[in-house]
Amino acid sequence: MLILIAFLVSQSPAERTLGDNIRYVYVHVTIIWAGVLGLTLAGLLSIVVIATERARLQVWIEHLQWVSFAFFVVGFTLSLLAAKIIWGSISLGEPRALGALSVIGITLILFYFRDSIDSIQIKGMIGLALMVVLHAAMRVPMVLHPANPIMSSSSRKIQTTFLVLFVLFTLLEAWMLLMVTRQDQRLKATA
Repeated sequence: MLILIAFLVSQSPAERTLGDNIRYVYVHVTIIWAGVLGLTLAGLLSIVVIATERARLQVWIEHLQWVSFAFFVVGFTLSLLAAKIIWGSISLGEPRALGALSVIGITLILFYFRDSIDSIQIKGMIGLALMVVLHAAMRVPMVLHPANPIMSSSSRKIQTTFLVLFVLFTLLEAWMLLMVTRQDQRLKATA
């Protein structure tokens, strides 16, 4: 899958303003979107955990949260590289960057608390809170960061490339989730 992603990025269409640098945008945004999708799904499933106290579902949600959080962090890190290349500098004071940094810090704190308690319902509430924090932090005003240059582009090729990359990164995230879940099951079976 990584080879397919690399090939697609190498063959992706340039953009009028950014030229070939749009490839950095394709990659960092689609990885962040895959992470946000996973964290949102985990938050929604946390409602089920709150209502039913299903321990096995909570374990799966925690795997999903870790994998999706990793995608979010990688996507944010790549956004710093993209900013340096496209804008010439990294501005951590930009509201979008501050929002992402806040999500990373708060998520780590919530994961620490989640992993230190036994109550399945409280773990579910933490998962739901994480989703709320994520979406609240991403609704900040944009100063340097454009709102949505890909989907507002008039080029169908740019939009299609972006959407295909998003699907591929989401599938990669799902595969990684499957690997993490299987590894956890193996470890529990031998313990």
